Amino acid sequence: MMNQVAPRRSMLFLPGLRADRYAKALACGPDVVCLDLEDAVAPNLKPQARETVLALLESADRGQTSLALRINAAGTQAAVEDLQALAACKRAPDMVVLPKVQGADDLAWLESMLPEAFAAAEIWAIIETAEGLEAAARIARASGRLAGLLFGGADLAAELGCAMEWEPLLYARSRVVHAAAIAGIAVMDVPCLDVHDDGGLRRELAAVRRLGYGGKAAIHPRQIAIIHEGFAPGEAELHAARRLLSAFDACTDGVCLLDGRLVELPMVRAARRVVAAAADAQLR
Repeated sequence: MMNQVAPRRSMLFLPGLRADRYAKALACGPDVVCLDLEDAVAPNLKPQARETVLALLESADRGQTSLALRINAAGTQAAVEDLQALAACKRAPDMVVLPKVQGADDLAWLESMLPEAFAAAEIWAIIETAEGLEAAARIARASGRLAGLLFGGADLAAELGCAMEWEPLLYARSRVVHAAAIAGIAVMDVPCLDVHDDGGLRRELAAVRRLGYGGKAAIHPRQIAIIHEGFAPGEAELHAARRLLSAFDACTDGVCLLDGRLVELPMVRAARRVVAAAADAQLR
């Protein structure tokens, strides 16, 4: 099933216990704030985090920002307890993020467990295990509610025994983009873990955007503005896209040349994406 979901540029993760940081997270303007019940919460503190998250879900002013919730991995006792707690939720999150997805069965399990009140919530799957990477294309097409894939580079690098660097993870990153493209869903890159390395974040953004990613997760509010800047088309890119579209629209004989180069439909689709991304950036 092809969902055709518009890409989101940013998803800011917030530990489930730190509801006091929500206003600050919202203020930096991410497209999504994701409350985290998984890696950001120690096992003995998960019950407390669930209570905190439930209270925030029901009371939070969301504005134009989507509110997501990352639960624990499918089939684990922690995930069952997450979903049992969510059954009492009167106001569902906009998105449910499922970590360590191994295959299509994990999504079927989640859909069978979600409360009825969550019927409108999107599902996002994190691809961060070797098994999940192998099944990425099947995962991407497994559910009509699946809106996006998130590449989990840190966990995957640890499982593969490789460095969490561009070259060792290039194949895996590309495979996740491929899977998302097959299903027509959004795809988002792993956070940059060094929150003070602005230059490194900008280099990652330029590289993943060229690779086909539409967004990048974040772990600190200061990363959001840089991420949005990285996914906004530059003036030269936007000018070139508009020029190509003008030439194509003016074509009357079915063959369009621009600067001696044949303009084909894939180039037109790419130019339209650039113009749409620029308009979206202005609206936000």
